[in-house]
Amino acid sequence: MVAEDKYWWEHGTDSVKGVATPTVIYVNESFFMYYEAVGKDGISRIALAESRDGLSFIKKGVVLEPLFDWNRYGVNHPFAAIYNDKIILLYVGFDGHCYSLGLALADVDDPGNIIYVSETPILTNRHNIFYKLYKDPLISKLSLLGRSFIKYIVRRITSKTIIFPFTWNKLHIYRSSLLTTPSRRVKLLNNGLTLLYVSIYDGILGIPNIGVCRVRVNV
Repeated sequence: MVAEDKYWWEHGTDSVKGVATPTVIYVNESFFMYYEAVGKDGISRIALAESRDGLSFIKKGVVLEPLFDWNRYGVNHPFAAIYNDKIILLYVGFDGHCYSLGLALADVDDPGNIIYVSETPILTNRHNIFYKLYKDPLISKLSLLGRSFIKYIVRRITSKTIIFPFTWNKLHIYRSSLLTTPSRRVKLLNNGLTLLYVSIYDGILGIPNIGVCRVRVNV
């Protein structure tokens, strides 16, 4: 699959163009792919394509756009899983400074029909001094240089990634996934909870790590 100018949501800009981060589920004898695309306005959206063989996809259109202040600059990195008669769609939203994890629900019998979108992110970075520094346009550049310098020093003195206990989850949340079965259905544990695996950036080094949360599915 490639970005095509004839689709407004894939037109892209002079600097950013493409389709990316696919997540595919198989329901009703069809493969449904949620994917990220960038429009002419530079905003990323989540679109849907359908296939009978999993190889040749027909693009159906945009299913999720930025709707709220916390994701006004784009929604991307979708992850789809099935729970009862619904599709749980996790995605990343960007407010211009911070990436957070959002939630939408679709009808399993009509994957293009989004029936619910959470107005607030279900998971965001833990706001602290690093977040405040990152939001300031001037300090942001300085803090980025500082993190790059620290990262360089760490890499020079050790071949291992150093985990800072209090900052490993203080910046962006990125692509995440729920615990699922091979058929991409949400797997519940004995206590009725499931696990959410989260990509999240360290506040000092800016290196992504993987964390895990216990979550209760209630949809």
